[in-house]
Amino acid sequence: MRFTKCPYSKAEGYKLERSPQRMAAARRAVAKEKDKYALFPELVTHTSAEERVDSLEKHCAQFNQDWRERWAVNWRRARAKVNELPPITRQGLLRYWNHPEIQIPRDPVFLLGAIHTITVYHQSPWHQLRIRRQLQLIGDKRLPRDTFKSIRAWEDPRAGKKRWIHPKYKFRK
Repeated sequence: MRFTKCPYSKAEGYKLERSPQRMAAARRAVAKEKDKYALFPELVTHTSAEERVDSLEKHCAQFNQDWRERWAVNWRRARAKVNELPPITRQGLLRYWNHPEIQIPRDPVFLLGAIHTITVYHQSPWHQLRIRRQLQLIGDKRLPRDTFKSIRAWEDPRAGKKRWIHPKYKFRK
């Protein structure tokens, strides 16, 4: 299965250097915060520029670690849901996901979205591959443009908008 690694792969790689410009900006921010809470000094979070920069670096590292953990959890959820699919549907989904011409971000959220489309809207991945191939053939002028007359719109009662789907796939509540 094709996938993209977490964009925040190294939390320690995002540690910024303490340049004079960065320290000057931190001093200005601390001074601004002290002026803002002049009557309530207990509300001031940082007393020095170094403390502010340390706090921001710690927060950045924690954010990156949380992001990586969430990314890993989503991949585990997606793989578990792929394994729950029937074999023929799983094979179609993996062929659709690994197709070299389909430009899908290799992100766990997109895979979970594709699985949701299959399970909730009952759209077969094989149907999606067929539509993709027909569009390619129409673009190459090897198929007439009126090929998609079999596809009609139906009203999605939950979303309140029309969705395009093949007539043989019925929407279930």
